[in-house]
Amino acid sequence: MIGLSGCATTGKKPVAPPKPEPLIIGQHDSPPFLNVSIATFVNENMGKSATSRIYAPIREAEVSYLPVLLRNTLNNAGHWGAVRVSPEPNPSSEVQVTAKVLASTALELKLHVTVVDSRGATWIDKDYDEAAGPQTYAGDIGDDAFQSLFNQIANDMYRALPAVDAKDLLRASALRYAISLSPQTFSRYLKTDNHGIMQVVGLPAQDDKMYHRVAKIRAAEYKFEDVMDDQYSAFYDRLRTTYPYWQQLSYELLHYNRHLNTTGSKSDIQPRVGTWSATRDVYDTFKEYKLNEDELRELATTFKSETHRNILALEGQVIELNGPLQDQYKKWRKILDQIYSLER
Repeated sequence: MIGLSGCATTGKKPVAPPKPEPLIIGQHDSPPFLNVSIATFVNENMGKSATSRIYAPIREAEVSYLPVLLRNTLNNAGHWGAVRVSPEPNPSSEVQVTAKVLASTALELKLHVTVVDSRGATWIDKDYDEAAGPQTYAGDIGDDAFQSLFNQIANDMYRALPAVDAKDLLRASALRYAISLSPQTFSRYLKTDNHGIMQVVGLPAQDDKMYHRVAKIRAAEYKFEDVMDDQYSAFYDRLRTTYPYWQQLSYELLHYNRHLNTTGSKSDIQPRVGTWSATRDVYDTFKEYKLNEDELRELATTFKSETHRNILALEGQVIELNGPLQDQYKKWRKILDQIYSLER
């Protein structure tokens, strides 16, 4: 038997697969629609062991791949405005989603998800856990194995919507962005109550030139965020040619090893490429798995280190940014701060 080092199971009892949760689709929602920012996920287990270091490039791929899955799910739901994936959380986002990857194998996905609005009010702060069952990989390869988990997150976000005033969140978001550029000018319009929630206590005058400048700068930042979101989408499309196949093969190997270790007999779940009774078939499955794994590593490493070249126009200036997206985001924010300070 060929075991699967690096993805060995812990011997704990597997989580029972839940019934798939259908996505709640928007039908009677009315504007204003809130924009959602999804930061790339965090995996705190990367690099803590020899095994995790081996699989670090794949885990790094997942933290950029999974947010796009959530973004697509929210877009399909139809309850939101622009939904973007960004390198870092943005406190001024109307709705900000962050997540930690607690477990990620072909057998189980576990995320801790936090959703906070622009007032600082928490909508969601909980674990989402889903296990793969016999039917998880029964469909077409390319369908996401844990789509139901993302449906749950999207549905919980939708259920939180009636409790908020969208216009209040839009005002708070705009003011928090203005405060990030000029706290001494705009801080007086937001106050924090005893529960830590920010309340809008006033607005700048309609002819306030500084506030109008903030709005123009923020519009430019939205364009840059669209550019970054497109780059994450392109990475998702590239990874999608390999990742679902790697999951499928990983599930076959993990499920077989787990079943053999717990029962002492071979699994009644047959792998896609053949029966587990034939050593050659096991070897072929493992070989295909390793080829997909190597390709995933290459894609992930390339995306992390490659230079993304973005050219943007802002106030008559042509700004060229190079390097990883996270570095570009930091440089862009510095440029916006400098432009605002100079114009003051």
